[in-house]
Amino acid sequence: MLEPTKEAVIRESYAQEGRPDLVRERLLLRAAGQQFFNASKLTLGTTKR
Repeated sequence: MLEPTKEAVIRESYAQEGRPDLVRERLLLRAAGQQFFNASKLTLGTTKR
């Protein structure tokens, strides 16, 4: 569900570093196109053994 927008969210996360948390969260939600986001580089595929 989050995979299609993951790269955009990560790029936006780096671009918005230093902004207030509330502003940054809203921008990341917009980038994700969802009501939640994951700005971590980890995925379920990278955490499985």
